[in-house]
Amino acid sequence: MQEGENQNGTSIHSMGKGTRQEQDLQLTTILSSLFVACR
Repeated sequence: MQEGENQNGTSIHSMGKGTRQEQDLQLTTILSSLFVACR
């Protein structure tokens, strides 16, 4: 589990360092898709 956490943390840090808007867009798209799927 520690290895997975480390990998996720590094990837999130490297991606979210300069592209925070992209992360927000991904979160919104995922949430919207889940909402539609639930309906």
